[in-house]
Amino acid sequence: MKHRSLRPAKALAAFAASAALALFVGHASAAVPPDVAAAAKKEATVTWYATMNVKDLDATVKQFEKLHPGITVQTLRLGSSQLPARIITEQRGGKYNADVISGDDFQVAQLVAAGSLQKNPNAEPGKFIKGTVDPNGMWSNLYQNTTVIAWNPQRLKADNLKPPASLADLAKPEYKGRIGIDAGALNWYIGSVQDNPAAQDLMKKIAANKPVMTTGHTETVTQLESGEFDVTPTAYGYLADQEKKAGRSIDFINPKPLLVTLNPIGAPIAHVGLHVSAVLHSYRTDTFLPPHR
Repeated sequence: MKHRSLRPAKALAAFAASAALALFVGHASAAVPPDVAAAAKKEATVTWYATMNVKDLDATVKQFEKLHPGITVQTLRLGSSQLPARIITEQRGGKYNADVISGDDFQVAQLVAAGSLQKNPNAEPGKFIKGTVDPNGMWSNLYQNTTVIAWNPQRLKADNLKPPASLADLAKPEYKGRIGIDAGALNWYIGSVQDNPAAQDLMKKIAANKPVMTTGHTETVTQLESGEFDVTPTAYGYLADQEKKAGRSIDFINPKPLLVTLNPIGAPIAHVGLHVSAVLHSYRTDTFLPPHR
């Protein structure tokens, strides 16, 4: 699939990506080249399609605009399953609105397969954790998410249940109708089955407990805290940890094995130019896991 450039190269896409990396890592490495910085400020705006939760997305944008005054970041927050459809539909209609995208590895892989991203080799792959840089140069990881088992302590107490110690506990009859599962959590399902082929049988037993199907990881945690169900095996670790520290009705454990999902960042085809490579990988990345217990 070939596409010609529809508008001037947008170095800002790289700035948006590097700003996000800087926020999560907390420190920068190489300085942004002067010519790239100048091109970015001349453009003045960047559009970022992201699946990051709204709170962290807003914080990322705030930090970026603080570091680069005069440059505005326009964001579109999408659910993971919505990202590929939005990008592919726009591109088929001749629209190339996004300057940079980030999302779950499963959905980013869909965009790569559809030819919706352009090659953008990482200039400093040695500064990234092994396995977090695409060997074909299509993406680099922005951050990692863990998937934990979370529960509402008040609901468990009311239902005379003990906190689950493992995924297998959710197959027990006492959890029938008291489980919430994100219907789009393909990363959780695929990861569980890849680790243990026998997990398919366990999934069937959990399904027999008639779980409440939710939409999105953030919404799942919100519904858990509001008491719509007792427990979920599809909560992101960072979110469960944040909510617990904020004093909300949630607790969690890291199951064994602890599933880790990549959230890559890449450049859509058509109008993002060579300036991207100069800045996109100018910050180091790191692993972000909730406390083990």
